[in-house]
Amino acid sequence: MEHKRVTLFTYLVKRVRRLVIPCWAFLLAFFSLFYITDAIGVTNQDFSWRVIATSFIFTSGIGYVWVIRVNLMIAFITPLLLTWNHKVKNHLTFIAGCAMVIAGSTAAWMLFDTPFFIII
Repeated sequence: MEHKRVTLFTYLVKRVRRLVIPCWAFLLAFFSLFYITDAIGVTNQDFSWRVIATSFIFTSGIGYVWVIRVNLMIAFITPLLLTWNHKVKNHLTFIAGCAMVIAGSTAAWMLFDTPFFIII
């Protein structure tokens, strides 16, 4: 079986589209529905702009958007790990490197979980 060679950029664009666009469509429908039902008096759920913004950038918001964030992290890390796995001869070195990548990416997400540029 012949495999097509896919560039890193093409892979990342496809993964981001598959993850982000459906989630944003759901969030748009979700917040629109609650806005409409709140306006006509059916519900009393008023979301702040901060909750809406942090939902769309996958930091906190309504919750459950962390799943998309984790999948995005995996999509960005996987090509690097696959490339490195083919170059490293020692399995212990690869496992230690993977642990460092996981620790570093987790620390980065924790540091930037509430972006400083969103002041709403």
